[in-house]
Amino acid sequence: MSGPTGRWSRRAARSDARTRRSITAFSAPHLLQTTQDQNSTTSTLIFTPVIEDQGLTLSCRGSNPRIPNTELVDSWTLDIHHAPVVTLQLGRPLNASALTEGVDVFFECHIKANPRIFRVGWRHDRQPLIQNASAGTIISNQSLVLQSVSRARAGMYTCVAVNQEGDGESNPVQLDVKYKPVCRPNQQSIWGVGRGETITIPCDVDSNPDDVQFTWRLNTTSDSFEISPSKHTADRARSFLTHTPQSERDYGTLLCWGSNFLGAQKHPCAFLVIPAGKPNSPVNCSLANQTTESLTVTCSEGFDGGLPRQKFALELYDEQTHSLVTNVSELSPSFTVIGLESGLHFVAELYAYNSKGRSEAVRMHASTVKGAERRLAATQAALQITPLVGLLVGVVASLVLAAVLIVVVLRMRGRGESNDEKSEDGGHGGHGSARRGKGDGKGDAEPAPPQDENNPDLIPDKSADDFVDPDEKAFEYLNDRRLYSTLNPRLGLYSPSTLDHMGPGMPNGPKMASQISSLQPLLETRCNTIGGHGHGKGLGGKPPPAVTATRF
Repeated sequence: MSGPTGRWSRRAARSDARTRRSITAFSAPHLLQTTQDQNSTTSTLIFTPVIEDQGLTLSCRGSNPRIPNTELVDSWTLDIHHAPVVTLQLGRPLNASALTEGVDVFFECHIKANPRIFRVGWRHDRQPLIQNASAGTIISNQSLVLQSVSRARAGMYTCVAVNQEGDGESNPVQLDVKYKPVCRPNQQSIWGVGRGETITIPCDVDSNPDDVQFTWRLNTTSDSFEISPSKHTADRARSFLTHTPQSERDYGTLLCWGSNFLGAQKHPCAFLVIPAGKPNSPVNCSLANQTTESLTVTCSEGFDGGLPRQKFALELYDEQTHSLVTNVSELSPSFTVIGLESGLHFVAELYAYNSKGRSEAVRMHASTVKGAERRLAATQAALQITPLVGLLVGVVASLVLAAVLIVVVLRMRGRGESNDEKSEDGGHGGHGSARRGKGDGKGDAEPAPPQDENNPDLIPDKSADDFVDPDEKAFEYLNDRRLYSTLNPRLGLYSPSTLDHMGPGMPNGPKMASQISSLQPLLETRCNTIGGHGHGKGLGGKPPPAVTATRF
């Protein structure tokens, strides 16, 4: 079955070749169509159901009047699907016209829907309303409870129900909360007036209902009295007081009360009446923007002298010639001066003024930017290094410096070790030169300067000694390590002079002689071997006569 706004049709037919049919509709159709042919009759019912048709039975009956007891009946029960139909009302026994602050209010949401609803929501002034028990908002099934309502809860409330056919919103219910008058915020509270001058002071209140009666009082340092009703008027929730100070006792604080059928307001509105005067100077003045041809100065307002309409002015003077360049007046203390020459210096004077006069001027220095300075400022902004980039550059520089220091220390240490080796070789330089002189017969040849093998800038010298037989190198090593100084006797080694005078009475003498005798065959064998290979000229197969002692 379609929704209540759709159309629904049903057809009934019966076939008989010998008789005609008569069909009677037992409902009130919107449109009934009947068609016949030789063997059948068809009846079509077209109508638009409404929600009230839910559950009704639709029947179609057919019969042949010529044949008794031939009636046939077919019926259907209407099941109408539709979006929720919602009705909202205040719960009983609440009176919508007499709701005041502090009472509890509840709403009842009545819903008719097919199929059943699966969600219910609430709205306050078209905004969704959610459960908040601490704020006094309680939602329970199809009811809404507002505890201890205030004037802030006033407004339009609706209920929304949702089913498979759509959502339906209820009729709006206006919650009208009555309350006593309260002073409206953001009113002028200080009024300046001279003796004999007349001012009109308004007093605005919020009230429901807004039919308000007003009372005025004047409090001075020495007295407090009620002002005559003839000096003030009322227009719904607003009152106007006409006040003319004649002496000092007419200055003070004016108090305004409003009252409605619920009572008088709890806290009155207060207005301070003072003798009018010149305004105070602007405060907190500063340069907000400087360009090559303009500048902006902003300040904060000072006391207006008791008069509501003060104005502000800026006078700009050339700093060198002291001539007036321009002057500007504004309703607020913010000035922008354009059309200035670049690179000039000025003196700015700022002041406030009203009908009673002008304040003292505030002097400040200002200048326009030079054209080159603007380009320099743009370049500096482009080259500005962010803190993160500066930190990264510092870290990289520190690492590079540390690496350089390490390399320098290692190079210095390597050179120190090379110098030590040169000193050690220099102590035996004479013997080395004598040995190297054997090859060319020149015993006074200068030794080759030592080379630093660890120096990567030098190419190693491949001398002829690198191609000498290892055994010959060992023998020459023994000759180069001769001991010419008296060694520790505990080692059993002596100088040549000691060996020449060695005798049985010297310490370890017999032992040393025995050692020399045992080494003699070894030395002779080594010398013969070298001589047999054609090396060592001058040896002649005999031990070198200069060998007196050696160490292993």
